Amino acid sequence: MRRILSFEELADLEKIAWDTAVLPFYQRLMAFMNYYNWNPQRFAKYTHLEGAYYSRLKSGLREKLDMRTAVAIFVGLRLPLHIVDSLLQSAGMAFSNSKTDRTYRYIIMMMNGADINECNEYLQKQGVPLLGSISKGELIYV
Repeated sequence: MRRILSFEELADLEKIAWDTAVLPFYQRLMAFMNYYNWNPQRFAKYTHLEGAYYSRLKSGLREKLDMRTAVAIFVGLRLPLHIVDSLLQSAGMAFSNSKTDRTYRYIIMMMNGADINECNEYLQKQGVPLLGSISKGELIYV
């Protein structure tokens, strides 16, 4: 189900992006997660990633994220493309011209507000790796 960002929400997200621009990637990412009051359960619900991953991010995860994991988080946060590009740049990453990265960029740009299940349905049709590491049936919703 798609939930479009309100004008106020977009303004808040842009303010967070601006205010955190000089911070390391993981601190910037946590600022967006804090805005939505995420906890390990919400993190897992919206990203299909293990809740323990949220705790590692919160404690200052130092390992490099892969693009698939980063995109799962961006989709869960419903971040617009210009903020995603800024976050990727702060992590020393960028979308490549590969089919996978072009498809991930497409879902961020054209499916913004769609939940991760809807995005994964599209990715599956495109033959691109799905987002998240938890299957829909394994999630515990809160």
